[in-house]
Amino acid sequence: MVVLALSAAYVLVGSTGLSTRWVIPGVLVALLLYAFLVLGRRGERWKDFGVRIDNLRESMVPAAIWTLLAGGGIVLSAWARGQALWRPEVTTMLPF
Repeated sequence: MVVLALSAAYVLVGSTGLSTRWVIPGVLVALLLYAFLVLGRRGERWKDFGVRIDNLRESMVPAAIWTLLAGGGIVLSAWARGQALWRPEVTTMLPF
């Protein structure tokens, strides 16, 4: 429900014509706060969610590959349509 609500917020902000560049960091913060709430209230640990140090390296490789492929697809799509590849909101989203 949290993800759906945050996705709906993104769509609503975008449909009003307002800049959505601060929505992504806001969604990240909201999801992290929700994770800490769930972990604190129910007593689960990060390990219960599959977040472990011993498998961090091997789990990052597939995530990095898919991220690079998706990012490349977005860049190629924008380039093919003649859109600007660098816009001001990109600098806001790069750290995330």
